[in-house]
Amino acid sequence: MTMLEGALEKLIALLKVPSEDPLGLGEYQELIKNITSSRGKMMRRLVYDTFLRFFLGTTTRLEWTDAYRSLSLT
Repeated sequence: MTMLEGALEKLIALLKVPSEDPLGLGEYQELIKNITSSRGKMMRRLVYDTFLRFFLGTTTRLEWTDAYRSLSLT
């Protein structure tokens, strides 16, 4: 099994667990309120970086805040 397949299975399992917010979209909504300039670009980068870190195995869940912090440093 490749790393991508493992991460995809983990994401599917996360979606199957009965939870109000399995993807952490509440956390995402709070973070995008802080983005004031280049909103479209920053929101795309936030989503891309969050999922990239998850699928590469850097994080075990979708870490929106951690990805946002790394974007705000660049």
